[in-house]
Amino acid sequence: MAVVVRNEDESSLRDLIERSSELKGELVAFDQSARFDRWLTPLLLESAWPQR
Repeated sequence: MAVVVRNEDESSLRDLIERSSELKGELVAFDQSARFDRWLTPLLLESAWPQR
């Protein structure tokens, strides 16, 4: 049986991973929002059919 030793580095890493997960969730929510869509749609249309 192995002895599990927890130290400050493991706790810090766990906190960083948890925060990363929270930020990813916020990014996905923003990506699905109407606010982002209003900004992104014109850019996508322009890149699909650039005006010459």
